[in-house]
Amino acid sequence: MNFGFRAPNQGPNATPDRLTTLVKRGEELGFGIVTVSDHIVMPKSIDSTYPYSETGASRGGSETMEMLTILSYLAAVTSKIKLLTSVMVVPHRPAVLTAKALSTIDVLSKGRVIVGCGAGWMREEFEAIEAHEFDRRGAVTNEYIRAFKELWTSDDPTFDGEFIKFSKIHFEPKPVQKPHPPIWIGGESNVALRRVARLGDAWYPIGMNPTYPVGTVAQMSESLSRIRAFAEEAGRDPAEICVSYNVTWNND
Repeated sequence: MNFGFRAPNQGPNATPDRLTTLVKRGEELGFGIVTVSDHIVMPKSIDSTYPYSETGASRGGSETMEMLTILSYLAAVTSKIKLLTSVMVVPHRPAVLTAKALSTIDVLSKGRVIVGCGAGWMREEFEAIEAHEFDRRGAVTNEYIRAFKELWTSDDPTFDGEFIKFSKIHFEPKPVQKPHPPIWIGGESNVALRRVARLGDAWYPIGMNPTYPVGTVAQMSESLSRIRAFAEEAGRDPAEICVSYNVTWNND
């Protein structure tokens, strides 16, 4: 069993010296994973409902550093700990550029990247950064993950989708991990669970907190049953899919 902790990308501890001290000490203590959350901008007015709080309000501040840049920094100051995007909002960044950044970090870290993926929840942030239409974010996420896999595994990557197309390109270097870095899918909706079953190596829910959508043992069990059914429907062996709980608590 691996235990992880979050590296802050906002607030007083999100400085080079404090990030370095925190993550190096965590690695020395035997933690297996460090996570970084994902926001590019924080809109001044947010009406979207944050799905992981009782009030629906996000606790995020106005300042936030970019996730993939932090992971690259952490790769340089550590040697063993896994580097997890927790979770990357897949539609926020161009697919080919994102695949290249993740592949580069995997090479620089000697194979320590875990790609936690989600479709996102904040409409206002999608609009602010001119990402794909918010209401199509699930379809975009699915297609981008398929494009990542094509870029990471094919010697002649080609993709002809609704949101991304590429062909006749070199995509090197490939990630160190084969066939590609593990893909952990966040989310608890039926759409997310289907994404786990069809595209993921692991389900990565926020779990074991009764205020969250799958916070009880019974809810977790029911969701796992749905993943198994969706995997069988997609022709996958459910045993191929792991579960990694994202357990959080409030220290206020």
